[in-house]
Amino acid sequence: ASKHLLSLINDILDLSKIDSGKLQTKTEKFVLKDAVDELLAAINAQTEEKNIDLKISFDKRLSGLALIGDSLRFKQIMLNILSNAVKFTGKNGKIEFDILRRSEVDNILYISFIITDNGIGMTDEFKDIIFTPFEQQDERISREYGGTGLGMSIVKSLVDLMGGSISVDSIQGKGTQFVVVLDFKISERNEKREEKPETVELDENTGLKGMHFLCAEDNELNAE
Repeated sequence: ASKHLLSLINDILDLSKIDSGKLQTKTEKFVLKDAVDELLAAINAQTEEKNIDLKISFDKRLSGLALIGDSLRFKQIMLNILSNAVKFTGKNGKIEFDILRRSEVDNILYISFIITDNGIGMTDEFKDIIFTPFEQQDERISREYGGTGLGMSIVKSLVDLMGGSISVDSIQGKGTQFVVVLDFKISERNEKREEKPETVELDENTGLKGMHFLCAEDNELNAE
């Protein structure tokens, strides 16, 4: 109940910001592969709970590439779609996440993010209104799967805010595919990407043997 309430509050706050024009994108440098790894770590518990086979196909030309854009909103978009895919895919189902480099124009890189599941799918009628706030396919879906009907509306607004596009194709009873196309500026310092510091080998003299540690945490749940 608390998770549902928190989700509802966050969705309504985001929708309110979008409607008032106060939601802005940030420009920052980030590595796409690292952002995708964070997404997979966030969704991993959900897929394991339902024993869903999540396969990711990452274009090798994008590996290690530093981009300029809003990584937070990017992850919010993808996490919403991936969470929906997990929600509406049955146990032992399959989800595919394909990340493809489309084209490059004037140092702007266009990337396709394709999320495909073999879940319950949706009707043609619902496909036309899926990005409308508070819309859900029917009352049975709402009762069985929960949700607020705001997630995909927020996704569409964020994609528009980032200057991208989103489309959906679905067959009821067979599955759904979302295709998101976003563009990012390529960082000029890709060739100078910072290397990770070397690991220092510790021996008995420089190690931590015999030392004691105090770990402090004032939140009971975090401490546990």
